[in-house]
Amino acid sequence: MKNGKYPFLSVVRVNGNVAKTVSEGLPKGVLAIPITAKSVVDNTVTLSVEFPMLDVSCGWHPLCYGDTSMKQWFRPNKETSRLCFGAPIYNLLANDGNNRITVSVSDTVNPVEIDFYVDDIHEQEKLYFIIKIKPNSEKYSAYVYIDERAIPLYEAVAYATSMQQKFAPRVATSCKQAEMPLYSTWYNFH
Repeated sequence: MKNGKYPFLSVVRVNGNVAKTVSEGLPKGVLAIPITAKSVVDNTVTLSVEFPMLDVSCGWHPLCYGDTSMKQWFRPNKETSRLCFGAPIYNLLANDGNNRITVSVSDTVNPVEIDFYVDDIHEQEKLYFIIKIKPNSEKYSAYVYIDERAIPLYEAVAYATSMQQKFAPRVATSCKQAEMPLYSTWYNFH
């Protein structure tokens, strides 16, 4: 795949096997990797994504707290998300401040850990994402999206969250009586 300047994506593996990618119906520069219940081994799906280190200046995720550094292989950046905490999105920015790579997972309910690191020990200067998903269902289905479009960060994150919203569980509705104010005498006596 090309992102304007470079052929970029190298290898995507699910549990050690080369993954099938889908690009139909997605914008040019976006790939999807389907994850199914068949992908689950020992209650975990492990996906690794490898990129050459070209035109990448820093990394961002919703829980980075301003730490946009890119750490080496022996101490990777970790982003763990689960229901009501964080979001499974990790973005790498190019030198011009635009999106270089955004990796996101459509599953926002189950625990997802995204590790990112630079491997320079073998003098290959490669970037790695290791994504670990812990599904809690036998009928599990999700997608991992890789966005390599040269667009502003906010557009890449907006696209990733729109893909996550398509898979988000429906919110339960409540009856009108449940929304009415309630006065309880219990508070007067305790």
